[in-house]
Amino acid sequence: MGVGFNSGESVEMFIRSVVSVAALVGLTACGGGGDSGLGGGAAATFFQLDQDYDRLLPANPGTTAPALGSGVVQFSGIMLVGDDLNPSTPAPNAYFGRVAITMDFDNNDFDGSATDFVYVTLAGTPFPTGLDTSEGVGGAVTSEDVKFVDPNVTSPVFSPVFSGTINGIELGGTARGEFLGVSADYVEIFENCATCTFEFGPNKDADVTIFAN
Repeated sequence: MGVGFNSGESVEMFIRSVVSVAALVGLTACGGGGDSGLGGGAAATFFQLDQDYDRLLPANPGTTAPALGSGVVQFSGIMLVGDDLNPSTPAPNAYFGRVAITMDFDNNDFDGSATDFVYVTLAGTPFPTGLDTSEGVGGAVTSEDVKFVDPNVTSPVFSPVFSGTINGIELGGTARGEFLGVSADYVEIFENCATCTFEFGPNKDADVTIFAN
């Protein structure tokens, strides 16, 4: 299953489509109470994540970096994970969280983590439209040790391995990661390759999307 891609559709085509939809429709924050760890409840968390989503999509360079960077670089961004992120009727749901990444280019070590998840509804290709309160109070959910790592990144395309839990559901397997832009200053990760094995739940294929810069 591949994050809203049709067979043969490129990541770049997907990005352009998402950016166009986001620009035309925009994103709105809504929801109730609960505590997601950032203060102000799930609605405040959603609003902050939503702002990051709006910032990151137009900034996506859309082209793979010609080479890796150098030194130790910090990235921040967002993560969407769910059974199926491909827009459908009814609109699918997903877990929406914040990511922090440290890339040690000199030692080829990629270390990513995610926290502050809320449960959201999706529309478009895809983008979050608001909180879904069916999974937790006010849409807030718990997560534990969500990680995506690759200790041997030797090219701009790499294969992060996932672990941890969101709302008690285990993450596992691998996805496709890429450094984008002339300076390798943007990261995107998708479950979108022939050898990807990303799972959300034991032996359950699922979708993941990560954007960070």
